[in-house]
Amino acid sequence: MNLGLLTATRYLLAMVIGANPFTLRVPPATAQSGASSAQADTAFEEGKEAYQRHRYKQAARLFENAARSGHASAMYYLGAMYSEGQGVPQDIDRGRQWYEKAAAAGNPESMFNLGFMYSRGQGVVRDYGLARQWWEKGAAAGNPQSMFEIGYMYDHGEGVPQDYAVARRWYEKAVAAGNVHAMHNLADMYYQGRGVPKDLEKSCQLFAQAADGDLPESMTALGYMYEHGTGVEQSFILARQWYLRAAAEGEPMAMHDLGELYLHGEGVPKDHQQAGIWFEKAANLGNANSMYNLGLIYEFGGSGVTQDLPEARRWYQKAAAAGHERAKQRLEELGK
Repeated sequence: MNLGLLTATRYLLAMVIGANPFTLRVPPATAQSGASSAQADTAFEEGKEAYQRHRYKQAARLFENAARSGHASAMYYLGAMYSEGQGVPQDIDRGRQWYEKAAAAGNPESMFNLGFMYSRGQGVVRDYGLARQWWEKGAAAGNPQSMFEIGYMYDHGEGVPQDYAVARRWYEKAVAAGNVHAMHNLADMYYQGRGVPKDLEKSCQLFAQAADGDLPESMTALGYMYEHGTGVEQSFILARQWYLRAAAEGEPMAMHDLGELYLHGEGVPKDHQQAGIWFEKAANLGNANSMYNLGLIYEFGGSGVTQDLPEARRWYQKAAAAGHERAKQRLEELGK
């Protein structure tokens, strides 16, 4: 089983406000320009407070006052706010300009965001070369996300020749800087033996490190390893605990795997009704395997579930629409 390599897109979407591809986080104090005045620092702090209270127009005015005095973090916030249209009319180009000013003043998060804009063509012409250049600047300034993104580029040959050795080195730098997404992808490399000798024990250690950092995908991967005794002593109890933690964070694969435990009675009493509850949670989040399993449960019934062919057909149709081949076969056998 592929435990799920974290893609750049997936990583970023976990960090953003809504569906917008730009991240807005409080920059570290070291990102602040030394040229800014005490008055600018005060305006920036007041702007942060207004932003946290969702008073975006007031925040934008305060950030702009601070930015005019050279406050790099205020410039960064303005870049994000214009990109997202918070408190100001949305203007991605103006957002980019503020990011560039912040980056010139030494703000690593702006370097990261500029790299993301060029990698995805958000408000600019897509340019992997410029994306890498900005991420290299961000990495040199200590930004862990930038290190991760460079690793991902080499891992997948995205704008650069695919090179697992270079990918591993960048992931390792990001891991050393505490980036949980890099921990997950490096763990996946060791799990699959992709560019490194296969090492399930090391893979498990890295997944555990990322899971302790509250990354749901790694919690799910760790649960899978405990469920199957891969790199660790098999434990359905620990598998279920990790799946539950990930499911509580909204991870659909963990919900699916919990359904599998109940479906087969692994570490828990066999209970198709309970399995169906977890499969439905995952299916509602787009998991096609869970849709298919719900079809099976309703088609054959048993273990607390009454056979219901129309309901089975409905779930098979959903799974088939999501590209599930076996669901398409079941529909053919049921005569659609």
